[in-house]
Amino acid sequence: MAVARKNPLAPGVYWIDVFKPSPAKPQWPNGDLHMQRWLKENTNVVIPSVEREVNPSGTLDKRPAANPQPFRDFWIFQVLSAPTDFPFRELGFPTIRKLAAPSEVTAADTAFKSDDVVQKPPPEPMFDFAAVIQAALENMGPIGPVLLLGGLYLALKDNKR
Repeated sequence: MAVARKNPLAPGVYWIDVFKPSPAKPQWPNGDLHMQRWLKENTNVVIPSVEREVNPSGTLDKRPAANPQPFRDFWIFQVLSAPTDFPFRELGFPTIRKLAAPSEVTAADTAFKSDDVVQKPPPEPMFDFAAVIQAALENMGPIGPVLLLGGLYLALKDNKR
């Protein structure tokens, strides 16, 4: 996906992660203040929605804590016409979801969550114990089952002590 790097933003749908200070990252600037200010200046030309994430530790851990403090908000916003300059320096570059006139934007274009756009590595393959045993038995020939049963007997015999 491309990012918007020019002001004013063109009509379309955008998303951006807005970061805030947290106990783990107190030095972070409060991006929420800049986002709220920009949205207030553009109430007639920008339609916002936000997914607030509670993360007091400053990590991606989503477990609740005693004193939750959001550290990252996922904003989706639709630009209807040329807004005031977006605060790139304070917030970074918003990602372009779809550049289109307001009449061409559908509900599906704005109905997504941060998990839909996050890039994650593929899941680790699960260890297949049965396949390992089967391969071992096939490679040992006819004596394989005898060795396997003998090994299991010795392991269980030693475990009973």
